[in-house]
Amino acid sequence: MSGIPLLVEASGLRVLVVGAGTVGIRRASVFADGGAIVRVISREMPPSCPAVWTMICREYRAGDIGDAQLVVAATSDAAVNARIAADAAATGVLCNLASDGAAGTVTMMSVHRENDLVVGVSAGGLPAASRRIRDAIALRFDRRYGAVIASLRELRRSVIAEYGADEWKRRADATLDAQFCSRVENGDIAQELSGWQ
Repeated sequence: MSGIPLLVEASGLRVLVVGAGTVGIRRASVFADGGAIVRVISREMPPSCPAVWTMICREYRAGDIGDAQLVVAATSDAAVNARIAADAAATGVLCNLASDGAAGTVTMMSVHRENDLVVGVSAGGLPAASRRIRDAIALRFDRRYGAVIASLRELRRSVIAEYGADEWKRRADATLDAQFCSRVENGDIAQELSGWQ
C-alpha cells in the first residue's frame, strides 16, 4: 500500500459503519468520541448503543452510503464488505475494510495521544505489531511531551500575535533543534520556555 498518513478532523465528519461486532463498535466509538456524526447499520442490535449514534437494524443496501464522507465495512461477511467497498469507490467515498485494511482506501492506525501530540502507527496490516510499536513509542513520548507541545502551541499564538511570524520562526528554530527531545525529557525545556514571556 502506498499510503500517506493524514490526521483527519473528526468533528462533524459523516461516518457510516456497517457491522456492529467488536470491531465495528470500536470504530464507531472512536469516531463518535472525536465528534463525528455516526450512523451504524447492522443486522443485529449491539449490546450497547450510545445515543450519539444513529442505529439502523437491517442488512446493508446499495445507496446506504448516502452523504457519508467515510465508510467503515466491518461485517463478518467478506462479500458484503467487498460490496460496501465497491459502492464507496463508485461514489468517491473513502472506505476502511476492517478485516483487510490494505483492500480499502483508508487504514486505521494504532494511535498514541498526549494532548495535541498524536502519533499513528501502521504496520502493513498487522494490527498487533502496530499496537506494540505504539506502546513502545508511548513509553518515551509521555505527558511531558503533551505539556510542552501545549505550551509551545500557546506561545506560538502569542508570539505571532505580538511580534509576527518571523519572530516565531527564529525562536522555534532555536528551541526545536536536535536536542529538543532530550531537553523535554530532562525538564530543561520548561525553563527555556518560561524565558520567552
